[in-house]
Amino acid sequence: MKVLAAVMAMLTLGAGAARAHDLVLLPEGRERVTVKFGHPQEYAAPDAEKLIELMGYFAGGGAPVSLLSAVGGATADHVTVDTGRYGKGHELLLVWGEYDNGYFASDAAGRYFNTSKLHLPAARDSGAFFKFAKAIFPAAEAGGEFSRVLGEELEIIPQSDPFKTAPGAELPVKVLYRGKPLAGVGVEIGDGQIRIAEAAIPRYQTNPAGIARVPIGKAGLKIIAVDYRTPPRFPQLSDHDDYGATLSFVLSPARQ
Repeated sequence: MKVLAAVMAMLTLGAGAARAHDLVLLPEGRERVTVKFGHPQEYAAPDAEKLIELMGYFAGGGAPVSLLSAVGGATADHVTVDTGRYGKGHELLLVWGEYDNGYFASDAAGRYFNTSKLHLPAARDSGAFFKFAKAIFPAAEAGGEFSRVLGEELEIIPQSDPFKTAPGAELPVKVLYRGKPLAGVGVEIGDGQIRIAEAAIPRYQTNPAGIARVPIGKAGLKIIAVDYRTPPRFPQLSDHDDYGATLSFVLSPARQ
């Protein structure tokens, strides 16, 4: 039923729907993260078989720890992950995940199906969709861990402490694609609650160094996002590859 619902949603939303959906990791407290997929007000629980990586960094050094086995039961729109037993008493710094949303191709009528050009050779449009997400926790302030580069294919890295950003100030973030600065792409920011029409979303362009300055308003959840389209790695399967990345953190009123 879940697969059927996902397919029907794609057929209803039409072109670009797979690209616009995001993988989002929402930090809660100091050791809990919520995993969501989609848009604010239209989130869905991610398919477990598509969540191919979920890792955590803890204070105290050491290698990152896989959190996939900590994924709890899914609700209507999210799954929860309690990381407490993985940290061995150390605070959680960062959690990141990778999600393969697969191939989508449209027919002549513009209806999208969860398949590639291999099975829909006359597709009007087709793409492969990869999603990356990162959540930063307050303990990441120590030692500047908030700016750690994790090596995701598409990644957003704060260039200053996001938890100390003043109301109305801008947070500089760097966008990397396969480890290199990505210039000329639009970076978005939202609160994870209000969905804005695609054409009305403000986007802040990255400069030649891959850095964009995004405005940080009042306290609360912040979700920074970027999308990037490239030529396909496998032209026989799709017309393009699409990458999406998000960066999430919670700005406390007491810290502003």
